[in-house]
Amino acid sequence: MKPDIFGQLPMYFVPNKGQFGHDMDIKLVMQSSNCRYSLLSREVVMTWCGIDMDISRQGVNIRLAFWNPEPNVSVVGCRRAAGAFHYLRGNDSDRHFTDIPLYHEAVYRHVWEGIDARLYSESGGLKFDWMLQPGADPSAIQLLITGAADVWLDDEGNLAAQTPYGLFQDAKPVAFQETDSGPCVIPCRFTLVPAADAEGWLVGFELEEGYNRFMPLIIDPELNFSTYLGGTGLDSTIMSSNTLEVTPQGNAILVGMSNAAATFPITPGVFQPVYGGGSLDITITKFTSDGSDILFSTFLGGDGTDIPRGWNLT
Repeated sequence: MKPDIFGQLPMYFVPNKGQFGHDMDIKLVMQSSNCRYSLLSREVVMTWCGIDMDISRQGVNIRLAFWNPEPNVSVVGCRRAAGAFHYLRGNDSDRHFTDIPLYHEAVYRHVWEGIDARLYSESGGLKFDWMLQPGADPSAIQLLITGAADVWLDDEGNLAAQTPYGLFQDAKPVAFQETDSGPCVIPCRFTLVPAADAEGWLVGFELEEGYNRFMPLIIDPELNFSTYLGGTGLDSTIMSSNTLEVTPQGNAILVGMSNAAATFPITPGVFQPVYGGGSLDITITKFTSDGSDILFSTFLGGDGTDIPRGWNLT
């Protein structure tokens, strides 16, 4: 099956009945064309595993762990979809799993006191809605992000996470309450601090005062885009360097390195359209603000080993 066709198929949450291995802490799994979303008891793990991806690029994990959740947090599939999945491996009936239901949504219940999380697919990615009951404290919501090279808030308040193989962006959150006259938007922003007792970053939410604490509240961040970039050779970035910048217009510019001379995506009319030789060339790639296309992409290097050590957007 071609990856572009696979990427257009509906994405469902599938309960783990043992077909995903021995880790039974994996409760539900959703698969996109290049990423597997595993819903565990107290965290969501995103793993790159595209069917068209070079083996050296697979297995990169970004983990979103609930920070100090309630002990009775649980996750269930919701909104049953038509059909079922069947997993048949070899002739061993113990490895056959049939009639596994599919769900459009998953809900983490009682993550924090009075707070649930609804997860579903939108535009090929994963989306969270935080649902707060009357009296619940929005500041209790904190996610520990690990596995990324860097995490930051841009000038517009969007959350960005750099990985060796792509960029995740969460748009500036929107909070609202349903009233008799329709939805009432509540000004809201991300908070981001380094985790004090663990590696990674803690992301949360801050709302302006004045909203009705005696009414339900929904906080609604949206995953903008994630992608992987490269050819059929070695493609990477230097995780400790400043190799990604976002322009004021929201365009991500990624500086990396590759030896995929014939297959790395290079656009016409750029500074160096041809691989310079040697073991690695630097690559510079600019994306559209939604990550759907490449605006320009060029090699930069000679006949040696060229490695980026960081740059600044001026």
